[in-house]
Amino acid sequence: MNLIIDMVKEHWFWGLITLTVLVWYSIITIYVAYRGAYDIKHMLRDLAAKHAKRQVHR
Repeated sequence: MNLIIDMVKEHWFWGLITLTVLVWYSIITIYVAYRGAYDIKHMLRDLAAKHAKRQVHR
């Protein structure tokens, strides 16, 4: 752990860049996962509604 602290003290700029990139990547990953689940949920609901409508018209 001391090695990491020493590295951040000596190379604070790169530590800040690394932290920023990790936070950005995490936010984007969570956003994409959430939107993907949302889209899949709605696609499945629409497909089920279309399937039910086709069954009624037969």
